[in-house]
Amino acid sequence: MNNDPRGTMFQQGDIMRINNAYVEDVSCSNNSSGSILVSYAVREPGQAVSIQQIRLNLNRQTTVTNAAGQNSCICCIRKGMWVNVGFSPAMTRSIPPQSNAFWVAIQRTPQVPVPPVQPVPPIQPLPPVQPWPPVQPLPPVRPWPPVAPLPPRPPVQPIPPRPLPPRPPVRPTPPQRPSSTTTGRIARIDFNNRYILLGSANNPNDQTRFNISNATVFTNRFGAPIRFGDLRPGQMVRVTHSNAETLSIPPQSAAFRVQVL
Repeated sequence: MNNDPRGTMFQQGDIMRINNAYVEDVSCSNNSSGSILVSYAVREPGQAVSIQQIRLNLNRQTTVTNAAGQNSCICCIRKGMWVNVGFSPAMTRSIPPQSNAFWVAIQRTPQVPVPPVQPVPPIQPLPPVQPWPPVQPLPPVRPWPPVAPLPPRPPVQPIPPRPLPPRPPVRPTPPQRPSSTTTGRIARIDFNNRYILLGSANNPNDQTRFNISNATVFTNRFGAPIRFGDLRPGQMVRVTHSNAETLSIPPQSAAFRVQVL
């Protein structure tokens, strides 16, 4: 029996464990409940080993893993398998005793039995800590020598005033040309003789001729500059012109500014 690979039962924390338990019998009605009968080794006095059995009840709370460590079903456990089990320390007094299994790990081959966990020996108390020697006081700090006062600053010499250069004479503003404003529709444009006619296209008595010079300014409705060639017959314009008009038909006047409306 010394070569039997069955492990012994031992307690680890709040659970009981058997490594290398041999499955003697399996009872599985569905994947939600069942039981397995496993055998394990018991050390007897005089190095003798006996084989005993325990029935472990399986339910939905029992974790079953295969040899690869993956989750498996309860009915996947077969008679003749080797398993590692963890179960409750509360067992019945029946023959064989029964307990509720927490987990079942299926093994390909029996592993080397894990010996029971030996209690950790108590930690020896550390020797008392030796007190540190008293800290020697630092020598008193010598005061710094007094700082010599700074010499008085010389008085600030005032900056002599500078005479400003003479202002240039202000040029007189040239007199504004007297002007008037006329609003109307362009009846005709003569680019060669440089004039425009405002008023009715078929009635010379209802027309006014405005002569264009190089000083005449042309703008669009937004005030942006345009050219004389941008004007077209039929456009509504506002003409700022001289107050002086000829007595001809149509009357003529010099245009200062022409704005397209």
